[in-house]
Amino acid sequence: MSLWAAMSKNSPEVCHLIKSRLLDSPPDSLGWRMGVAQWAHGIIFTDLCRSGLFQVSEDKKGRDFRIDESIPCQSGYKVKYTGYRLSQYDLDVLTVIISLLLPYRTGEVVKVNFTKLESLLGKKGGAGRERIRQSLKRINKSHIEIAYYESDLKEPVREFSGHIIESVEIEYKSWVLIQASSGMERLFVSVMPMHVRYKLSRDLSKWLLMYWSTHREIYPIKIDNVCRLCGSRTQRLAHFKELLKKACNELIDAGYLAGFQFENDVLHAQRARGGGSDARQVVAV
Repeated sequence: MSLWAAMSKNSPEVCHLIKSRLLDSPPDSLGWRMGVAQWAHGIIFTDLCRSGLFQVSEDKKGRDFRIDESIPCQSGYKVKYTGYRLSQYDLDVLTVIISLLLPYRTGEVVKVNFTKLESLLGKKGGAGRERIRQSLKRINKSHIEIAYYESDLKEPVREFSGHIIESVEIEYKSWVLIQASSGMERLFVSVMPMHVRYKLSRDLSKWLLMYWSTHREIYPIKIDNVCRLCGSRTQRLAHFKELLKKACNELIDAGYLAGFQFENDVLHAQRARGGGSDARQVVAV
């Protein structure tokens, strides 16, 4: 069974939307024919993106190795993480990789051309290629334990434990051999508008886009909750509020938000009609 077919069982509405409306060349038996022109929307893991796993800062101080660290997450989830701190750039790399792996069976080793990765990430040259390599290594070394609980149930209704990417091997600096985790299909997925994301320069803007893409509607959220979830090191809430204003304004300029307001340190935001795309925001849970 292909990764696409496995994901479709958990998130049929999302996968149908991707296949029927968002991709000019959906996955088929001949392989994945994705070019930059079609790279308007990407698949992200709902369960992972409702947490602080992909944080807003890429400074070197945060690159230390974490062991069994509890990750801040949305109510209903429990996440433990072992590995190097992951950034919003790592999410971009993972989103591209997942899209390229969709036609293949989970656990199958897939050979991917570095030029394809560079074109989809919009980065070319030696520095960009090295950054992709380092990101792949971080993702590969990451071990995640996640559980999702509903209401007051003591036992989780959904669990995942393992690596997202089982193995990564660089071959002759031109190819990378990637093996997706055999358990990855148990994670639920959402749609993120990549054509909006590529207009953003701020990590906080990217984090908000990621988080809100996993929700049908944008619900009010406390400023300190955003600060906690996104992994910001800003200590003064007033300073973080200013950063949040700049991030929301950038999302307005990118066509994703129609507006936003703060009421008693709670952020209220309104998604623009179509959310900056022709796609509905569809999520599995």
